[in-house]
Amino acid sequence: MLIGVISVSEPMDGSVDHPCAMLPVLGRPLADHQVQLLLAAGASRIICVVQSIPGQVMAIKQRVEAHGRQFVLARNAAETLVQIGQDDRVIIMGEGLIPDAAMLASLTQKGKSVVVTLAEADSVPGLERIDMNHHWAGLMAASGRDLAAMANLPGDWSFAPAALRHGLQQQFAREILDGAVLR
Repeated sequence: MLIGVISVSEPMDGSVDHPCAMLPVLGRPLADHQVQLLLAAGASRIICVVQSIPGQVMAIKQRVEAHGRQFVLARNAAETLVQIGQDDRVIIMGEGLIPDAAMLASLTQKGKSVVVTLAEADSVPGLERIDMNHHWAGLMAASGRDLAAMANLPGDWSFAPAALRHGLQQQFAREILDGAVLR
């Protein structure tokens, strides 16, 4: 099963009541665009990691479930991992990211676990530096089997950053994009 994981927790103004993923983009919350991209790529289940549950998230959940797909809310890494089986393929999308549909489709097809990074992306706000020359591009793919070792993490860890660190420690392959894509 293909599973998409998004997050609706990063505060826009210091308040969990206004997560970045709820910013309107073309009349819909950014998270809704993420969900639609994941569904179009073939995701059968969406896991939405939340600190609080804005009404907009419930509206997205209802739309997804009305089309016969699963939408699960989780509060941390432990609750997220319970929803992922060993044989599942998982696409993890950072909050605030709307990836190119072709890039997303390529990650669903690759059998290996992959962390998408940006090269030469100096001083890009919001992107986590992972080594001297690269930032996380907010997108990764992994097998449920590769993520299973994360089950020992403390329950309050955020899923996407923990998955990124796990992927880097386990030396997941890297798909390196030129940092110029942001300019």
